[in-house]
Amino acid sequence: MKKWCVCACMAILVLGYAFGIGGPGQKDHYVIGVVLHDQQHGFQMQLGNGLKKQAKTHPEIELLFNDSELQVSRELSIVESYIDRKVDVIIMGALDSEASTAALKAANAAKIPVVCVDCPVNGGEAVSFVGYDSYKQGYIAGQLMKKYLNGRGKVAEVDFPFKSVVIDNRNRGFRDAIKGTAIEIVAVQSGDAKREKSATVSEYMITANPDLAGIFGVHGDAGLGALAAVESMKKDKIVVTTIDADKDVLMAIKRGSALRGIASTIPEQIGSWGLEFALMAAKGEIVPAYVEIPVVVVEKPDVDKFFSNSLF
Repeated sequence: MKKWCVCACMAILVLGYAFGIGGPGQKDHYVIGVVLHDQQHGFQMQLGNGLKKQAKTHPEIELLFNDSELQVSRELSIVESYIDRKVDVIIMGALDSEASTAALKAANAAKIPVVCVDCPVNGGEAVSFVGYDSYKQGYIAGQLMKKYLNGRGKVAEVDFPFKSVVIDNRNRGFRDAIKGTAIEIVAVQSGDAKREKSATVSEYMITANPDLAGIFGVHGDAGLGALAAVESMKKDKIVVTTIDADKDVLMAIKRGSALRGIASTIPEQIGSWGLEFALMAAKGEIVPAYVEIPVVVVEKPDVDKFFSNSLF
């Protein structure tokens, strides 16, 4: 896939382009509608913070911001409201790679360009996708698990309840990283994308597998839920790895908890570049088809540096 690659210092290397689908041309005022899928989740909140901060550098932008609250039907209703409002462009952090197709196709039918961020959609047409290598994230999380378990032990996974290309890639990467080792996945349960439910299912899996050595959370709240279960059950020898850095995740790593390390990108960059490319699309300018934000490993020595690059 042709793409732009954005490095951590925000410089960009142009490798390919796609044209926006229309656009009103230059004017003094642009309305951008945003729908993200869970502003209670640290990663999504930081993504939104980056987007809002970047919008403040453009006085010509009016930003409409909504949260689908992990409901596909609400996501569609928000997009339909933006269509009724005749916004110039929509930024969409899709909840479900399959079910979110309806929202994207509705915007396509209304000839409103859409920039997808974080999660791609399998149907419809987005003028640009700002994301990251989710397979690499999962692979790094698996490498961390392998490192801290010395390549041996039973592990469980706290999964995601929706159909997501990002989550599928993370799971595949994790499994590939531990392939050929003596690490065995013995249990997988969904945490319903909530920290509390992730803690509950982690407790079930720990109880059912007394010799459990590790838990992989496919996103930040899944990892934090697993950590809460490990600590409440005083099973501190269980290693937790996860993906996505929010403040609670980073603080848990910094204090030396069972959450030993993560793979993450810098979500503010996803938001800021998503905003820039949405504005370009609104103006009818050439927009990059794919922008990849780098993935980084964060362990205890890296936390302070990561904090310095994030908006909390």
